Amino acid sequence: YLAKSVTLNTVPDALYYLGLASTRLKQYDTAEAALREARKRDPRAPGYSFALGMAMKEQGKLQPALESFRTELIANPNDAGTQAQITELVAKLQPAK
Repeated sequence: YLAKSVTLNTVPDALYYLGLASTRLKQYDTAEAALREARKRDPRAPGYSFALGMAMKEQGKLQPALESFRTELIANPNDAGTQAQITELVAKLQPAK
């Protein structure tokens, strides 16, 4: 139903929710496309970059996910969840000593 509503009325929030639902269904191509478009249409909307980061993280795309979380942190500097994701990914991406 969300995919149909997005084709009829492409508003950022509908794209965002389509992205969230698609992530839960492990339909990552659809999730990424919807979340990127939502963010493009409303770059300052809280949560859009975080959701995109989570979709990419679940696929193992750690560096792009980290960049998306950093974008979210710029818009939401006090978000502890975003900061936690950044800390986790920075640790995972550091070369082992």
